[in-house]
Amino acid sequence: MSEKQETAKIKIIVPKGCTRESLSIDALDKHTRDLAYSTFIYVDGKPLLCRSFKTKMTGGERIVILEVREECFEIVEEDLNANNLEKESVS
Repeated sequence: MSEKQETAKIKIIVPKGCTRESLSIDALDKHTRDLAYSTFIYVDGKPLLCRSFKTKMTGGERIVILEVREECFEIVEEDLNANNLEKESVS
């Protein structure tokens, strides 16, 4: 029996009355920028620093596209040899 892997949850909190499905702090008009600055995005209860978000339908599924600031992500190269050694030592 395989266990279902738990996934992270993104919560986007927009200002009251805002029905926008995309916002950016780089928008040309002040009203849209103000809405973007008043929008908060959290991942598992922790703030995520974003420049913009957009939702769209793809293949019948609604997705969200986030522009995340550098201090909130890290790209690391996986060391395949280290992972293989860990797996061998566990079994």
